[in-house]
Amino acid sequence: MSPNNYYQTLRRFADEIGKHGISIQAMYFFGSRAKGDEKQSSDMDVCVVSPDFSGDRVEDLKQLYKLAGHISLFIEPHSFLPEEFDDKYNFLAQEIKRTGIKII
Repeated sequence: MSPNNYYQTLRRFADEIGKHGISIQAMYFFGSRAKGDEKQSSDMDVCVVSPDFSGDRVEDLKQLYKLAGHISLFIEPHSFLPEEFDDKYNFLAQEIKRTGIKII
């Protein structure tokens, strides 16, 4: 899949999220596919930052996986509340900011 196709797929995912009343503060594409060193079986790691998440990571991810399934089974969502994403001690959030591709 070309970088443009990844972007289009993730924009469709963002639209699907918005249709379900979740506002997106930020969205990043990260991981092996974003870096261009993916394998055929690699997923599409995407970070979604929203103040509308409950803070219950299991429930938030369950909702995102359901929405992602409408778009592509390769999407691997990661949910963050804004304060979690801004936490300088959250290693994953800092890595996403440093190496990810901002979609929104």
